[in-house]
Amino acid sequence: MDYAPSASAHQAARHEHDNDLLDDPELIAFDTLLASSLPPSSPVLSPLTSLLSEIDDEYVKPSVVPHMAAATAEEYSSDHVNWSSPILGRNRAERSASKREKLNNKRQKTRDEKAAARARERETRGVSRRLQMQEAGQRARAAEHEASVKKTEDVKDVLRYMKGMDVTYGDILLFMSDIKASSGYGQDRFAHFFAHADLVTTVLQNWVGSGNSITGRKLVKDWAVGYVSTLVSREGDQVTKAGVLQSTKRSINRSFALDFNLQHIHHDLSRRCPNTTRILHALASTTSRRQTFDGLEDGSVVATARLRHSKARCDKFVGSALLTMLRSRSQRNSYTGHVLGLYLYATGAQRQVISVLSHLGLSSSYPTIAGTRNSPGSGKKSASIPQTVLQIHPSSDDSDDSDYQPESSDLDLLSSDWEDVDDTEQEGGTGSSVGDGQSTSRNAGRLVDPADMTPTTRAVNVEAETRPLLSSMNAASGLLQNLSNSSREALRSTAQSTDPNVGPLANVYDNINFMVKAAEQVMGRKDSQENGTCATAFSLYGASREHMKTADLLRSFENAPPLSFKDIRLDTQENEALRERLVWTVMETVVQHGGESFKKFRGELTRAAPPSSNKIPVHKTDIFPMPAMYIDESSTAGNAEVLDVMYRELGYDLKSPKFTDEAKIVFGDQLSMARVRAVTNTRIGHDEVSQTYLNVVFAPGFFHYQMAGTQGVLETHWGDPSMGARDPGSLSFHNDVLTRKPIVLSSLPPYRTCRDLIFVSLYARVLHCLELVSDRSIADYADAMSFADLRQHATAIVDTYANPRVLSERQAASEPGDTVFDNAVLFLRDSLILRHFANSIKAGKSDHLVTVLKLWALGFRAMGRTKYAHELLHLIHNITHLWPAELRNIVMRNWLINPTGHVDSFIPVDLLQEHLNFWIKVIYLAHGSNASWEWLEMISPCIDILRQLASQINAELGSHQGDKHHTPDLARDIEQVMRSLRFHSVYAPDSARPDVVDVKPVPNVYTSGLQALAGPLAEYNATFVRLKEQRAMKPVIGQSALQTYCIPRRHFTPSLSESPTNGILPATTEGTGDTRSAGAASAGTDNSESSESGLEDVLDSGSSSDEGASQCDFGDLPAPHTLDNPELFLSTTKKRSLPDVVEGSSDEPDLSLSDTEERDAGSRPSKRIRTDSESMGPPTTLPASSAFPGPVTRSRSRQERTPSPGRQTRSSSRQKETQARKMSQGEASTSNR
Repeated sequence: MDYAPSASAHQAARHEHDNDLLDDPELIAFDTLLASSLPPSSPVLSPLTSLLSEIDDEYVKPSVVPHMAAATAEEYSSDHVNWSSPILGRNRAERSASKREKLNNKRQKTRDEKAAARARERETRGVSRRLQMQEAGQRARAAEHEASVKKTEDVKDVLRYMKGMDVTYGDILLFMSDIKASSGYGQDRFAHFFAHADLVTTVLQNWVGSGNSITGRKLVKDWAVGYVSTLVSREGDQVTKAGVLQSTKRSINRSFALDFNLQHIHHDLSRRCPNTTRILHALASTTSRRQTFDGLEDGSVVATARLRHSKARCDKFVGSALLTMLRSRSQRNSYTGHVLGLYLYATGAQRQVISVLSHLGLSSSYPTIAGTRNSPGSGKKSASIPQTVLQIHPSSDDSDDSDYQPESSDLDLLSSDWEDVDDTEQEGGTGSSVGDGQSTSRNAGRLVDPADMTPTTRAVNVEAETRPLLSSMNAASGLLQNLSNSSREALRSTAQSTDPNVGPLANVYDNINFMVKAAEQVMGRKDSQENGTCATAFSLYGASREHMKTADLLRSFENAPPLSFKDIRLDTQENEALRERLVWTVMETVVQHGGESFKKFRGELTRAAPPSSNKIPVHKTDIFPMPAMYIDESSTAGNAEVLDVMYRELGYDLKSPKFTDEAKIVFGDQLSMARVRAVTNTRIGHDEVSQTYLNVVFAPGFFHYQMAGTQGVLETHWGDPSMGARDPGSLSFHNDVLTRKPIVLSSLPPYRTCRDLIFVSLYARVLHCLELVSDRSIADYADAMSFADLRQHATAIVDTYANPRVLSERQAASEPGDTVFDNAVLFLRDSLILRHFANSIKAGKSDHLVTVLKLWALGFRAMGRTKYAHELLHLIHNITHLWPAELRNIVMRNWLINPTGHVDSFIPVDLLQEHLNFWIKVIYLAHGSNASWEWLEMISPCIDILRQLASQINAELGSHQGDKHHTPDLARDIEQVMRSLRFHSVYAPDSARPDVVDVKPVPNVYTSGLQALAGPLAEYNATFVRLKEQRAMKPVIGQSALQTYCIPRRHFTPSLSESPTNGILPATTEGTGDTRSAGAASAGTDNSESSESGLEDVLDSGSSSDEGASQCDFGDLPAPHTLDNPELFLSTTKKRSLPDVVEGSSDEPDLSLSDTEERDAGSRPSKRIRTDSESMGPPTTLPASSAFPGPVTRSRSRQERTPSPGRQTRSSSRQKETQARKMSQGEASTSNR
């Protein structure tokens, strides 16, 4: 009984066994793995749960199994199995798996223990090795110290021996340093000293260190400085001899200025002068900064934008200092100073600024840039300076002027230091500026009126102008003169090149006017306006000389039919294409000015751009400005002289076949082209072919067309300012709404002001109409609509609010009219066309431009721009018939140029010349007594180079000052106009609108222009037929134009059967230029030369059914009721008689024969009607008072006119002649049958 275990003892033993099981980590891991593989309802877990419930809480506390402290009752009721459970599996397989898992765990534990033991062993060995190494190091240092001590003792013994032998330390150094004396000891010298870099550095450092004596340190430092100075001087000599900075070894040409790259120069100098650069870097930055910069190069320092900028800035400082010192070393190293001097001049820096920077060594002096007044040793021009384009009157000697200050002409400008002329003496006297005028005396090059010049004085020295220019730089000429000479030489070389890779050149010219003001008016000196001409040559893209033959041009002219109405009108395909382009213009306006929410449509808008069959490829146009000419081009003779001088400047002999056999393309404004064409029409048949300019192709300048269109739209839709809000759709009211400066039509503001007003009104109207067609506000539109919806709504805007057919349908339905709405519809159409024209120019789409030009050939006549309307007849005829196909393509690829080579950067050719004229007048025009045409002639060829140089250096060295041109924010202006349009319901027809009857209706300019086209078209064709006859005429000397190029004469009979739509008039007394045409709202605006009798002749010839049919057929004109169709302008093939001409308008004068001589302004020509013999004979010289006619008076209507007896006689005789011609034609046709 005593030995029997009690129940409590048995239970305690069991608990102890369970705790042992819980402490076994392998069992715990296996239990967990097994439990995770069993479901919660497994019978294996049931006994475990009951067993745990029987155990006291103290045995299942977390303290028993530390890693199971977080276990809860749910964990025990889960699928996990505790290894304390005696159940190892439900079946044999599970128990076998459990055993295998237990065995694997034991093996893994053994492996872990062995790995830990190996790690402890490795650590122990490492510690042991470190201890051994430390001990070895200590032993080595001790041995080294012992050796050092021994060596020191040995050295002391040697020094004592040397002292005893009377050999000094210096003797040993001198012997070992002297290569000759120590011959045979070179290996010892290197192996014992120089092979140990640290030893050499330590010795030198000790010599200059504080441990050395002051005298010793000074000696070493003085030697080191002297040696470094020698190295630096040697590097400076190498740079000077290499000539990398010498202007004398460079040609003064375009590359001289534009190839300047300061970064490349600094890099080259750093390579050639490494020691100097290192010294300057040590001076320019601290040690820590130098280490940081060195880390940027080897990659040890992270390169941030700020660090890169700081290093580049330091390099620029060092390079600039190096350039300044090298220029001070030798003034031959003046390249950077010359280029920076040109930059200062190009940016408009005054002479005093240039002089200050020159004295600091940063720039060349002003005389070096602009040249000295006299060449060394003489008062004549240097041989390298070409003759001026026009000889200027010589003046008195400088000694006659009491204020004359002698120039420093005794300077040895041709010496080695000629490149930088000191201007100290130049600045001493008042009025002695030399750079702004290249004359040989104070008054040389003074502005002389061309009318005061004798023919001898005005004549151009052909031999002097055609001789080659010298490329060598002349010191007295200055940089600008030499740069001008080289530019002119490069232009001539390009023009005369026979290389097939060098294309031909075209030219553009325009007048330049500026005021010359006298500070103190005395006799002979007062304010005056100077008028001259500037020209530019540019390379033709995609042009070949084989396609620019004069023979092909004359042959095409001879075979061309007269201009017909079908050539001007838009066919169905063109109308539909125009409609799609206007729809895209509406979408472009919405995306650009609708707000930020519309920016998401930009990509789709670009992809949806209307296609172009004749788009100019993106390229960069080479530009060659030409010397300014003191020629007033306001006369026909002046324009002819401009062409002569311009082509002589290009190196042509105007009488040589090389010049006459190749067609030359010239661009200009309308008036210039009309005057040159007048000279051609006058000289054909009377002068040699070389004097008639038949090889000159006149191409348009679209910038002037834009100005004409802008002015026409503004005047047409200006409205009555006194109406105020009663005419809420007029431009005058919108100008008041925007609180802009008042505009007076008789004195219009600049072009940009007018254009901005029109376009702001257009943008607001388009956005307002978008709200109307979509029934949404602009703020909510982009978020709710897609691009397809935008296209649909843009189409609705064009068809509903920019289509005159809407007005016609309302009138046909007898709906009450609303003049405000009608005017708003016409304005939206006209302004959209104007915007589309500007977009087409920017994108270089030539076919789009031609479509608009055809419309403007009608609209300009009703807008009062009849001269441009007449010029467009010439252009359309050239494109459709007169120009050969290859030449037409060349013109259409080059009537827009791209100075930058970027996408959407095309500009009109005449706008390029306007820009160059602006820079000439604003920046580079000399002032005061130095203002001379000789100076302008010299500076004008350099304009493009100077502007590019300024932009290049600003981009490289200048600070960022924002975008070159930031478009102003128009959001507030557009919103203000939109509020006005909503408030007044401008685009909502309302016949009950207050005071609507007082609003003046705006004419449909294209309908009015179409109705007025008959007379001008007949007059144009009559002149065309006459010019054909003149080309076949043989002059007194030489052959006719056709005979010269072996072109057969083509006889053309303008009959109904042969040309039903040509609308020509025979060259009789009724059709030689005295016909009068009409255009709405243009009476008295142009100086037209037409007689009233001529107008009746045209009307009679076009409206009669018998007499006039053989003379002129206008059956191709559309019916009046079809003029306002949905395609805007009217394509129809219905045959009708001549429509009524709008009464009270003027037309472009036909500048041919009697109207083409040089004339003074302000008088009317003789109204005598010439006979056929006079029209075919030599031109009759008109008096000087018949140059420009006065204002044209409003003609009476046909019902009010009473023909005179003489007129009736002429009319009856004309009818008889017509009947006789018909009879002869009928007989001829009968015989042919």
